[in-house]
Amino acid sequence: MAVCKALFPVCKSIIKKSYIFVKKIIQTNFNRITMQELITVKIFNYPAEMYIAKSFLESEGIRCFVQDEFINQVVPFYTNAVNGIKLQVSAEQAAQAVRLLVKGGFAAPEDYELTKEEQQTIKIVGWLKNLFKKPR
Repeated sequence: MAVCKALFPVCKSIIKKSYIFVKKIIQTNFNRITMQELITVKIFNYPAEMYIAKSFLESEGIRCFVQDEFINQVVPFYTNAVNGIKLQVSAEQAAQAVRLLVKGGFAAPEDYELTKEEQQTIKIVGWLKNLFKKPR
């Protein structure tokens, strides 16, 4: 009993330091991930298709994230309600990811062609972003 009383403060201190260390790691990685702008490069209806495409992109060195993955597995009927399973990559790697998805046969080039209205909207949004950009 005396040994337990003597070790309790030591164990408590170790646990507290471990918690603080793990919390810092999580916050650092969370900030690194959330600071990136993620772009949806492909929407899938089935998890198996998404996992294959994700593995393909990751084998090419592109870090991928998945949105609405688990809702589809828990309630498969919700796939259309949440607009499918979204495969996302960072904005810097989006163009390369799209090229690889087309090259790998996971997507068709027509999937990424924009109408004239969409192209005009993108130009306007880009112009507005530059207009309201914070000076460095």
